[in-house]
Amino acid sequence: MAHYKDQEDMFLKRAEKCKKDGDRYWAMALKAESEGKPSEEVEKLKKQAWHYYNAEKENRKKAEENKGKTWK
Repeated sequence: MAHYKDQEDMFLKRAEKCKKDGDRYWAMALKAESEGKPSEEVEKLKKQAWHYYNAEKENRKKAEENKGKTWK
């Protein structure tokens, strides 16, 4: 794949993106909470954040499993 050096790099890049997205949703949840938004909305944002944090963990695990593997 042209965008990545190897499979490990691909999973690490995915993990980084998931972390950023998780942080973004967590910040939105905290902002909604401080603005007094309904708890359902806050919980929905927190669940989305945790989804991305879990995806980050999975991608880091896959990166470790695929360390040194090439596309060929």
